[in-house]
Amino acid sequence: MLDQILALVREYGETTIVNNPAVPNEHNEAALNSASQSIVNGIQGAVSQGQLPQLLALLGSSENLMNSPMIKEMIASFGEQLKSQFSVAPEQASSVASDTIPKVLSGVLAQLGNANKGGTTDLMGMAQAFLSGQGNAGASSLTAALDVNKDGSVDLQDAL
Repeated sequence: MLDQILALVREYGETTIVNNPAVPNEHNEAALNSASQSIVNGIQGAVSQGQLPQLLALLGSSENLMNSPMIKEMIASFGEQLKSQFSVAPEQASSVASDTIPKVLSGVLAQLGNANKGGTTDLMGMAQAFLSGQGNAGASSLTAALDVNKDGSVDLQDAL
């Protein structure tokens, strides 16, 4: 899942970061990595605080991602990194972060939706990618908690 997030950041970041004159070219690669890290840290924070079901429900809803405090935190984190590490002006940093993070998370949602049609990304795979260090007990309890419709599998239908 982490590789998929980085791939999505590279895909969407081509326009929002790499081809953006507000981000100095010598910092493009580092800025892409910072965007990925902001998303990963946000998801890991949600997992560690027991908010994974809420995050998955958010990703599975039609609600605007920008309304979520979790997503706002990811955007703020990335925007702050753009300002402090790459000397991007505050307004431009906020704009780049607000454009990049929701697009990447929407891409994650699209991949999760494709998993139900034979794709490779699924909710359980995503959750397990962020449960490192919790062992099989953590994964088993997570499966039970996330299988909302009790059909024996964790998929997008559980988030709807």
